[in-house]
Amino acid sequence: MSTAQVIEPIRKGDKHFILLGEIPALMQELGINRGFSRASINRKILDGTFNVKCIKSGQTRLWRPTDIISWWNSQELVSPRGK
Repeated sequence: MSTAQVIEPIRKGDKHFILLGEIPALMQELGINRGFSRASINRKILDGTFNVKCIKSGQTRLWRPTDIISWWNSQELVSPRGK
């Protein structure tokens, strides 16, 4: 069973940047319900597997939703999901 690429949904509050705590909600909107709690994202950042560029504003890290979706789509090329 192949997994199609995820396309960014039309969001109510279309933001240019999101916080770490908002990433799980974004992934849930995309239909990806597992593996994106704040703790697991921090673990992936430390392991180097979540290599999405972010902007640091003081102690706050900000990500673009489009960059996260692009990263997710590229992961299928590296290791197919669901296998």
